[in-house]
Amino acid sequence: MRYLTNNIRQSFRFLKQTSQYFKNVVLMNGFILFVVAPLLVTITRFILQRGDIPYLSYDTIGDIFFHHPFVLLSLLIMLVLILLILYFEFTFLLLTMYFIQKRQKISLGSLLKETMRHLRKFKVSNFFAFLFYFLLLSPIGWTQFNSELLSKVKVPIFIVDFIFENRISIIAVFIALYVALLYLGIRLIFTLPLMILNDDTFRVASRSSWEKTKKSFLAILGQLIFVAGTITLVVLLFDTGVIYVQYLVDAFYPSQALKVAILLLTILQIMWVINMVLSTIGIFFVTISFMDSRGWLPELSKEFLDKTKSKYQSTTSRVTKLLISIGLGVILLFGVLRYNTQFLQDQYLSHPIAISHRGVDNGNHVQNSLESLTLTSQEAHPDFIEMDIQETKDNQFVVMHDFNLKQLTGIKKRPKDLTLEELIKLDVHDNQQSAKIASFDDYFKQANDLNQKLLIEIKATKDDSDDMLERFVQLYGKMIHENGHEIQSLSFDVVTGLKEIDDSLVVGYIMPFSIAGPPDGEMDFYSIEYTTLTTNLVKSIHQQNKQLYVWTPNDEETMTRMMFYGVDAIITDRVKLLNSVRKKEQVTYADKLIYFLVGVG
Repeated sequence: MRYLTNNIRQSFRFLKQTSQYFKNVVLMNGFILFVVAPLLVTITRFILQRGDIPYLSYDTIGDIFFHHPFVLLSLLIMLVLILLILYFEFTFLLLTMYFIQKRQKISLGSLLKETMRHLRKFKVSNFFAFLFYFLLLSPIGWTQFNSELLSKVKVPIFIVDFIFENRISIIAVFIALYVALLYLGIRLIFTLPLMILNDDTFRVASRSSWEKTKKSFLAILGQLIFVAGTITLVVLLFDTGVIYVQYLVDAFYPSQALKVAILLLTILQIMWVINMVLSTIGIFFVTISFMDSRGWLPELSKEFLDKTKSKYQSTTSRVTKLLISIGLGVILLFGVLRYNTQFLQDQYLSHPIAISHRGVDNGNHVQNSLESLTLTSQEAHPDFIEMDIQETKDNQFVVMHDFNLKQLTGIKKRPKDLTLEELIKLDVHDNQQSAKIASFDDYFKQANDLNQKLLIEIKATKDDSDDMLERFVQLYGKMIHENGHEIQSLSFDVVTGLKEIDDSLVVGYIMPFSIAGPPDGEMDFYSIEYTTLTTNLVKSIHQQNKQLYVWTPNDEETMTRMMFYGVDAIITDRVKLLNSVRKKEQVTYADKLIYFLVGVG
């Protein structure tokens, strides 16, 4: 009971001290969000352009590694730079909490100088050790504590699904690895504080942290959970209350709905900033307060106190600063209210193209089969049906998504290992039904007979024939163009190759993730996994006069949100649902407040 009471007390003490570190954390996060992150993206794009590399993706890494030493070296330097920025951020935040814990006032300028002093101690020889340390902290991310820079790295949900789908052993290994990293992260959590506050080397600090946490693992974990849980609960209750108030106003006082929505959105933005501050500083609060309770924090030296002692400010100086702060606050508030008004006034939605993912609608039949093609086309009426093709052993084309047939047919072979005649004899088991594998010729003919447009995804492998694209265009290019079909691929080489062979083909590039924005190229559209979508990405793609397809939203809320952000097409497993959602003309103000909270980055 005493342990529980202590954790609750610590959580509320953390919330009470928000005002003491609010300014510093906001400035740090703002600097990283609006200066550092865009600058890093710009530099990365510049490096890639110098090497004539259109995009940083899985299919360009090998080319960079073996043929572009300058680009490889520059990207490695960028990695070191990012690590230095992370070290600077962690040091700044850690020192902020240290001085608060010691009840020592320090100016922002002195805090930055002290941070830079520690940054100069960064040794290249410790690069991988620091990288490992920051990776160890990542499992603690589920406790809400993260960096603005680290939060920009997103793992697309389709990659997670691919790794875990029907793979119990892999899930077990992942959970075991996650728990192990979490354990190591907490056991080494004092490494950076000891390096910064005691000037210890990485080796000495990590050993000391391991020793100090020997009997404190559960206590530290408990404090992290309680502080994070308190933040989450307070923010969740507050946001829910605000949204509920707006729903009531929308329903009963529609004439006042816009005014109230502008006010409530401003309040939500303030709470968002507070949540960002709390989430960023939380791990440092727990670390420093725990070290202080155990007597592990070093005392402030007299020399340091003399050096950082705040100078006396005259009444005139304080009044001047107050007036400047009020002026800046008024300007900021005016800008926020103007943005909120514009954000809320336009309630209309885009009407994106409806595309059936792998030819199914709500699991109506086997994916990529002739049966699902017919059923979905005749009953759900999508604008396009997305399907996948691969080259076979005898250089034909078969309709198949997976690179290994094991999951769908029970045969542990690749489509490339078998001839087309062998493949079309196999049964595919999916959605509790069975169907034969279809050749692309049969699928293509049936789609044309149904007057159904296709979005053909060419799934390339390293074993494809050298003339695969030329043969594909020769065989199907004219009919693809005449029937309004489109093509997409995860391979940038396939996209550029198709456009070089026949520029009249409508071809899109599937972006597996976005690090430096959309690549330059002759593609007609980009296809993005919706969880990695950002507002900046939407704007940059539309500024190129190209279209944006997203996959695979399968619920009404997500579909509506994608329409709100103006996507041009939605690839989904639930076409009928999307067709009903597309009938919406506008959303409520309460919905818009929710979209602000959910956001797209």
